[in-house]
This record gives sequence, structure tokens and C-alpha cells, in this order.
Amino acid sequence: MSKRILFNNPELTEFYQICKSFIYENKFYEVYRLENNKNESVLILFNFYRYTKKHKTGQIKVEYWCLKSQKWKRERAKKKLKYCYTIPFLNLSLNYLFYVQENVIIKIVEYLRIKHPEYKELSSYFISTLIDLLKKYLHHRTIIFRNAPNHTKHITKWLWQYFWDKSIISAVFRIEGYGAHLGHYLFYQKHIAKLARVSREYPNLLPLLSQIKPTYWDDPNLFSYDYWVNKSSRSREFRSPVYCETKQQWSWIKKQSSKFIRVWLQQNRDCRGYILSVLMQPGVSEKLPVCLQIMIFMSGRILEEQYISEQNKQRLLRLFIRYALDFWKNRGIRELRSYLKNDAIEELQDIATYLSSNEGGRRGLPPTWEHLIERNEQWHRQLIEELQRRKDEEHQQQLAKFWDSNVSYYKIDEVEFTALTTGKALYEEGQRMNHCIFTYTDLCDAGRYLAFSVKHNYKDKNVKPYYSTLGLCLSGQGKNQKWLIDQHRGRYNESVAPYLKKIAQQFCRVLNQQYSF
Repeated sequence: MSKRILFNNPELTEFYQICKSFIYENKFYEVYRLENNKNESVLILFNFYRYTKKHKTGQIKVEYWCLKSQKWKRERAKKKLKYCYTIPFLNLSLNYLFYVQENVIIKIVEYLRIKHPEYKELSSYFISTLIDLLKKYLHHRTIIFRNAPNHTKHITKWLWQYFWDKSIISAVFRIEGYGAHLGHYLFYQKHIAKLARVSREYPNLLPLLSQIKPTYWDDPNLFSYDYWVNKSSRSREFRSPVYCETKQQWSWIKKQSSKFIRVWLQQNRDCRGYILSVLMQPGVSEKLPVCLQIMIFMSGRILEEQYISEQNKQRLLRLFIRYALDFWKNRGIRELRSYLKNDAIEELQDIATYLSSNEGGRRGLPPTWEHLIERNEQWHRQLIEELQRRKDEEHQQQLAKFWDSNVSYYKIDEVEFTALTTGKALYEEGQRMNHCIFTYTDLCDAGRYLAFSVKHNYKDKNVKPYYSTLGLCLSGQGKNQKWLIDQHRGRYNESVAPYLKKIAQQFCRVLNQQYSF
């Protein structure tokens, strides 16, 4: 029995069979394999990526299968792996396995194209199609994918039981956040002694290590003023950004949580100064919840997008802090987190828009956040009412427009053409037919467009007439101008019957005879 030709392309079919055979010969279809003995724990993905942990040293080795040399090759430990596929600490899912498999298939196809030059000229479209076909074929024939949730849970459990060092992962989470992965693990594992010292002495300052070269991590003065305060003599040595303008700011930062410091690192330098001055103000004597501190830093981006004076920005944030602290005391931390997550950002965006307006800049800020909310809501209501009034005025002006038509009514057989010569007539036609003919009012008023209501009366009196709308646009210049059919649509913009199209063309010729340009 002859094999089916894919996409009527024998060359693509042959290459597909070569790729499929190569995958099965080398067992690249195996989703994963777990091995654990006295000396090491090994995870192999698709027989292409191998991850090995030595129990004695705790070191993890990452390798990939080199298709050219047919040997395992070691990947250098960097935050971003170049050849191997990384492993997330969290969210190891079916999609992750799909991505790894796709990555392997792509590398196999590229390798075989080089190995078989006769297929090197296949277009990128056919190569993409080939990869999709191989993915689909392997998905259907892989039993593990049919019960993927249980297998991904099994892999995750195995990793946490035999592979990950929880102390390293804890530090990596503090430094890089919950999006951390194996690449980060390998990088920080190389400097475990220095990392342990910082974790022990300054656990909350771990996120700062992402900005510093590891050669400086064992410096006893790493977190002194010399490195982190503006215009210091040593701040340029490891090329980390200078974050604090004064020693007081750095002293305050050193006392904050790792979660806050990670957010602080990501903020624009332009807004850090005034936000820190707000958080360090004498009026805020009590310690703020971390979620509130983070929210205040995030609000800096919102305020930077609006034209608000530095003084008003600081006063606005002080009002917000006082309100949030009262909210926390009266309703608890859970309600505060919910408010900050769901409502606070939108409120700040609206208020920032209000303060950047003429009225907001003129009136300034009231004494409380509640009064500011009232002013903001009142201004937005007035703005909406004003916009609606202008819209209504423009609508009425459009309705009042009118123009002339050389042919106000014309009939061909059972089809009647009635000119629409006012804005009101166009609006009513658009409402009745559920389309946008009213938007052509200005063109009609300028004499560049004509609109007609078309009624087709059937010979059978029991059948209701069919209505449509005909639009004609003016084409050409001077004496060469003539009317051309732009559109002819029924209700809801449906296409009209060929018979009506033919009659409309006949009517268009009549119009061009009636008009003298």
C-alpha cells in the first residue's frame, strides 16, 4: 500500500518520514525518565535534555544531546541557559512539556535539513507545517499526555524530594521572585558560600544581589553607604545603579522587606526620590504594611504619566497613606489587600487624570482622601455630561444638514430608488436597516456621495417588498467625473441578489446622464 502524499508534495512527505524515523530510532518521543540511586538523581526529558544532581556535593549538572557528535554535552551554568531547556520551580504543567517537545522537534528538523541538503530548500511554510505534523503525531501516540496532570505532579514532587535544595530555592525566590527557574538555581549555587553569608546577615537585602557581580558578594562593606548612596567613591565599582540620594534613604531601605526591595529595584529612578520622601515623612511614624508600600511605589508610574507637580504628588500619596492606614485599622489586612488589588489602582488613575486637568490644578488638594474622591467623581460626571452634550449637539447638526439630488425618485421595473437628501433621512435609514449609512452625512453634504433607499416590489403581492440601501461615490475630476457604485447592502449589511446589482448598475448609468459635470 502506497504512503499518502502530504499536501501533494512528495518532497515534504519524504522528509517527514525521515524525521519521524529519526525520532523513533533515538527515542526522542519519551516524555521523561526519572532515575535515583545512592550517588545521583537524574531527570531526562525527551531523551534530549539531562539534569543530574550529585548527592555528595549537591551540584546540578545540565546536559543536552548534541545531534552532530551524538554525545551528551554540558551546559554552562548561567541565569539563561543557551542550549538546554530550563525547569521552572513552580507551574510545571502540560504546556511546559509541550514547549520542551516542540523545542526538541525544531532542533531535530534543523539538524536533518543540514544532514540532507536535498531538503534544505524547503520553504519556511513547509518546515513550520512539518513541525506541526510531527507534534500532532507524537501527541496522539504518547500515553503520558493523556494523563498529563498526574505525571506533571509526579515530576514536581520528585524534583522537590530529590533535586532541589530548599535553602538555595528560598534565597533564589527572594532574589528573583516566583518566576525563578533552574537557570537562576545554577547561577546562585556556584556562589553558595557568599550567598549563605548574605542570607544569614542581611536576608531582606538578597534582591540587591541581582544587581551586583558575585565577586563583590563577600565584601563586608557590601551594603554600606559607599556602594548605595549617590556621589559615593565606590558606587561605580560594580556598575550597579545608584538608588539612594541620601544616607537617610539608604538607612530606611535597609530595614524593609525583600518583597518591597524587589519592587523598589524595578521602579523608574525618576519617581523613586519623591516616593521615598513620602514613605519616610515624619507624619508616617508607624510601620506600613508591605502590600501598602508596594502599592505606593506602583502608583509612582501612574503619577509620572500625568502632568502633576512634585508637591501635589507627595501630598496625594500622603492622603492615600492616611486613608489606607485607617482602612487597615478598621477593616483588617485582608480587606486592605483586596482594596489595593481591586480598587486602589483605578482610583489613583482617575484622580491623577483629574489633578492634571485645569480644574484639578486650580482647586488643589482637599484635606482628606474621601473629599478628593468626591471631587474626582463630580469632575468625571461633569466631563461625561459635557461630552454627551457635545455629542448630542453634533448629532443634531448632522440631522439638520440637507443637499440636492438631480434624481429624487426613479423606478426600473419593480425596483424603486428614493434619494436620501437630509441627515435625518440617512439616520432613519441607518436605524431601519441596521447599518452605518448615517456616517456618510458629511460626504453627501459636500456633494461627493449620494444615497438611495431601494425598494424591490415582487410580482407576488403576498411577498413583502425587499429593502436595501445604495451608496454612490463621485470619481474622477472635472468633466471626467462620474458616479460609481460604492456599496449596495441589505439589512445588517447583507449582500443583495445579482438581479438587484444589475438594476443598480442600470440606475447608475441613468444618474450619470442626468448630471452634467
